Amino acid sequence: MLLKGRKFVHLVLSLALLQGIVIPYGSRPADAAETRMGSEAEQIAAGVGHSLALKDDGSVVAWGHNLYGQSTVPEDAQSEVVSIAAGGFHTLALMEDGSVRTWGSDNQVIAPEREDAPFVAVAGGYFHSLALTSNGSVVAWGDDTYGETIVPADAESGVVAIAAGWNRSMVLKDDGSVVAWGFSSSTLPVDAKSGVVGIAAGFTHSLALKDDGTVVAWGSNANGQTDVPADLNDAIAIAAGWNFSLALKDDGSVVAWGDDSYGQTDVPPEAQSGVIAIAAGPDHALALKNDGAVIGWGNNIHGQINVPGNDNLGDLKMDEGEFAEPFSSSNTSYTSYIGPSVSSVHVTATLADTTYASLYVNNQPQASGSVATVGVSGPSAVIPVQVEPYLKAVKRYTITVIRDSTPPEVRFDLNGNALPAKTATSKVTVTDTESGLVAGSLQYAWTQSTAAPTGGWTAFTNGDSLGRTSGDGDWYLHIRASDRIGNVVDAVSNAFVLDNAAPDIALAGSNPMYVPQGGIYAEPGATATDAIDGNIPASSIGISGTVDTASFGTYPIRYSVADRAGNTATVTRNVYVYDGDAPTIYLNGTNPITVEANGVFTDPGATAQDAQDGDLSASIVVTGTVDTRVLGTYRLDYDVSDSAGNAAHTVTRSVYVQDTQPPVLELLGDPVMSVQLGETFTDPGAKATDAYYGDISSRIVVTGTVNMRQPGDYTLRYNVVDPSGNEASEVSRTVRVIGTTIVPTSGPVQDTRPYIDLNGNRFDPSQIDATKQSITLNVMPNDAGSAYASIPASVLADIADINDAFTIEIKAPYGSYRVPVDLASIIIGLEDKLAALKSKAEDIGFKIKLTDLSGSKEMQEAVANHLPNSEVQGAIVDFEVDIVDANTGKEFASADRFSRMVERVISLPDPLTEYYGAFLINPSAASFVPARVGGLHLEPAVTIQSYSNSVYVVVENALEFADVDNHWSKSYVELAAAKGLAEGMGNGKFDPDKTVTRAEFTAMLVRALGRGAYAGSAARYDDVKPDAWYYGAVTHAKELGLLDFARGTHFAPEKPISREEMASMLAAAISIEKPPVPEVPARLDTYRDMDKMDTAYREDIRLMAGLNIMTGTAVDTFGPKSETTRAQAAVVLIRMLRTLEWIN
Repeated sequence: MLLKGRKFVHLVLSLALLQGIVIPYGSRPADAAETRMGSEAEQIAAGVGHSLALKDDGSVVAWGHNLYGQSTVPEDAQSEVVSIAAGGFHTLALMEDGSVRTWGSDNQVIAPEREDAPFVAVAGGYFHSLALTSNGSVVAWGDDTYGETIVPADAESGVVAIAAGWNRSMVLKDDGSVVAWGFSSSTLPVDAKSGVVGIAAGFTHSLALKDDGTVVAWGSNANGQTDVPADLNDAIAIAAGWNFSLALKDDGSVVAWGDDSYGQTDVPPEAQSGVIAIAAGPDHALALKNDGAVIGWGNNIHGQINVPGNDNLGDLKMDEGEFAEPFSSSNTSYTSYIGPSVSSVHVTATLADTTYASLYVNNQPQASGSVATVGVSGPSAVIPVQVEPYLKAVKRYTITVIRDSTPPEVRFDLNGNALPAKTATSKVTVTDTESGLVAGSLQYAWTQSTAAPTGGWTAFTNGDSLGRTSGDGDWYLHIRASDRIGNVVDAVSNAFVLDNAAPDIALAGSNPMYVPQGGIYAEPGATATDAIDGNIPASSIGISGTVDTASFGTYPIRYSVADRAGNTATVTRNVYVYDGDAPTIYLNGTNPITVEANGVFTDPGATAQDAQDGDLSASIVVTGTVDTRVLGTYRLDYDVSDSAGNAAHTVTRSVYVQDTQPPVLELLGDPVMSVQLGETFTDPGAKATDAYYGDISSRIVVTGTVNMRQPGDYTLRYNVVDPSGNEASEVSRTVRVIGTTIVPTSGPVQDTRPYIDLNGNRFDPSQIDATKQSITLNVMPNDAGSAYASIPASVLADIADINDAFTIEIKAPYGSYRVPVDLASIIIGLEDKLAALKSKAEDIGFKIKLTDLSGSKEMQEAVANHLPNSEVQGAIVDFEVDIVDANTGKEFASADRFSRMVERVISLPDPLTEYYGAFLINPSAASFVPARVGGLHLEPAVTIQSYSNSVYVVVENALEFADVDNHWSKSYVELAAAKGLAEGMGNGKFDPDKTVTRAEFTAMLVRALGRGAYAGSAARYDDVKPDAWYYGAVTHAKELGLLDFARGTHFAPEKPISREEMASMLAAAISIEKPPVPEVPARLDTYRDMDKMDTAYREDIRLMAGLNIMTGTAVDTFGPKSETTRAQAAVVLIRMLRTLEWIN
């Protein structure tokens, strides 16, 4: 018996005799014991319509019929039970102290007490019960219609086992004989008078198990219940139902015969092996397996074979990262990846049903839904998660944890080019075979250096072809991406040689050139050079045009050349044929000539020929000088006259003195510097020297910042360009801030130059490179969880003059505010505020403040009240902009509303699921705001776009509606609900096919546009009253031009909105935001009901179809007059927001 060490009052009987009752036979195999770590069933019993199991911890589980309370286990039977029995409508439990506890049908629940000898066994009949005492006597009680409770004399002693049938009783004596009494207790067969080791009583038949493994049956055989199978000679236990019989064989299989009206003799495959105990009710059977599982079959009218317990997990997650596989209770194998330094993981397993099951994580007991910390060492580990239903087989889940130290892999389909080209394009594929890529982490940048850039990154989609269409020289494509563990790859391509500049053609000889009539024109030729190709062969220069020296005139000679990238250049030489009386001058060398500053210029000179005087080269007079110490263009004029006084046409040579040498940058101080946290860091700077301009250190631009209040490594980059446009090679310095304590700023900085105040730290705006896209300024919050940056309006204006698309990102650990440099121009009402304060724009600044309100009870209650089913992700952040005095920092007004959307970012601890929402939150409401997953940086974040400042929160907000489970709109409806765009109808229903009124859709659309509450007051429609719930939405929509379909003074707010009216509203909303529209208009003639469309709405419908915001109600039907349903409204809002790229 599997009693596992519990105290048990028992007779000293042979094991063979005890095999007849329903205590398990034999012991479980070692592997079964190792598989299960918690408690399990060790006995079973079956009543008329209920079933029982006794666990090895001494508690009882009951299920099935409970009209009389027979399946409601009392408190005092939840422990110290050693044996059980099920009667017709009552239950018996034998306690450790030898007493009997009964419950169920009233006339059966009063058990007798014996002080002389404790009870050691119990049995339940239809309306009566039996108990066996330790001295071998039997006690019977209950109904006595057939004498079933009148114990005969020969059952008063020597009894070792008992059995109770319908209204009949049986006992097994220690001499192997059987005694029976009550209804249908016919004469015992000879074989039941000796050698019996087990008994069972049915309705009108009986069974006896012999010591040789055979079974003897007698009594009624109306259903074959006594027709024992001829080959049954290895039975080890028996059980009898009303009209069927069971036997357990020594190989662990079950045999059944007799009545099969309810399938009670159709033994299921699960009971064909590994069975250690059996029980029979009137029409159902039970089997207990060696793994602790209970199998039931037969009649289930009362649920008596529905064994309680659930072996499924309801959820499984690991804090360190999502599993590679989506969770499903049917999937038992999961994989997760961790970083190289992770030493433990935190697993949360939740049981689908905690009532009859235990949970083990990593072979340790764990409360459902609690966090288990599991140490992880080595490259991988397998964490078992085991669900142990008390009465069912163990279900084992596994988590394979793999240490991921490999960054994503980047592949360029074209990795550099050998020949120069005007453009460069490469299809980029990023893969990660372990933890997987972080959505939104893919970024690229083109630079002329192999070093990873500090800014200028642009997001892209995996598989995109990334191109560069301008610039010259070597360009490198940089790719940055992160996997879910945080491994970052910074990949760079081979050089793409770009050439978008035309070659230079230098003509040899004079231009113009003068040739006397009748003279000879000798082509002087030309040379061509290219910045990328270098010297171009003369054979590649095309020369076109002819000179007829016999005729006066001007003859153009054209020279053309192309570099390898296809850039072309053309130069024309004008040749003048004149009368020949005057001499002719021919320049030697090229014209023009370029000379390096401070170099040496030597005039190549010229030659002169005259028809009468011959060579006059020595008589040429050169006018003009070239000073290579001064940059510029110099002119040299060549003149000569013959002996007759005829002057040649003046020939001019241009000489360009240029500076083409880059300056040299040299760091002052060490390239790596360490400073203590909180100390003052003074940048030693750098020195820039130029061969022509000398010391140009004042032109050095330093990018990067050092936050002395935050430990870490900071990079300062130094760049300089000389006045001629030559750029030096960049140098950089690493500044290492060492320490653990944030030290506040000490005292004001005496400096009159404008600066940016970063929470008390001074930042020099001259360090901002306005030619980039943005800069990120990190700000550490104070003890109150507030971080600010104060920026003078003049600083923003100066940057805007260079790049009006520039953005300054103010970044705190929990979020960011992206400040556009044209902030002053988009603040609504700023001019009125300045006028009231008698201030000028250049006198003010803007204080951008981010406050973490996650600990605010007011905000926590607001989330709980307005987003009750949500889970906050990241911080609850208050974003503010105040107008301040640029000199004193005094706040004198707030800037709450903007004329266009401004971006704010909330940082997240983990990536989001699809069903998230971003909300403007306050104690009275939670309102949708457009938001997309991703930010400028690699960590998980959500970027919010909004017209106003307020408190914002991001939540996981998965909502389900029973009536959309199989509806075509399910994913859209649940997404719209998660984002607060649509609400349910109560009781877990959405009512997707219910029509939407004009007022309802107007409110939904205005909410989706995220423009906040309407500030106007004029009612536009007679039937839209100020006290109507939709008044603000309708009047706001009218102001925005969304209600052109509702002309006149009546809106009919309760009228269902038609699909073509909805198309009109959506088209108007799209026109406000001006997204890209399809180049090819959508065709409407594919819809059979095109003729039913109001002509006023056709172009709106065409636009909606082209943008795929609205499609037909069928393949060839649009349904313009059809009423819009709630599901359709949810779908078009999600599609519109995706078209506008406001949500993912």
